[in-house]
Amino acid sequence: MVDHLFREIKKWADGRHLLCSGCSRIAAELADMPGHPARHPAHSHKMNIENWLLDRFASTGLDNPSAVAQQVMILIEGGMNLSLIHGDTSYIETARNAVICSLSKVEVNEKLFIGIRIPDVRYVTASR
Repeated sequence: MVDHLFREIKKWADGRHLLCSGCSRIAAELADMPGHPARHPAHSHKMNIENWLLDRFASTGLDNPSAVAQQVMILIEGGMNLSLIHGDTSYIETARNAVICSLSKVEVNEKLFIGIRIPDVRYVTASR
């Protein structure tokens, strides 16, 4: 599910007209106007996506699907926004890898990883 989701986001972003999420752009433009009526649709849209993720993660048996859904939303938004800023959609793939790495450390139901190849991650610690 996670792999497919990020592949689809990257495919969309690789299109000719990457403008990032309109909802995110509107909310950013109106950040100093909390009561502005245009902020409500952006909030509702993002909450719908987060709730959709929550439902999917809850069905896999995760201990804290709400926190995982929030973390994935942060990485989706960050990947899309940095792709827009830098004109480089590899940030979406990097966000995908971060989600998979994070989830690989959690004991989860195998359904979450169907179709996903967990990358070989090497941990490097800096010496003090």
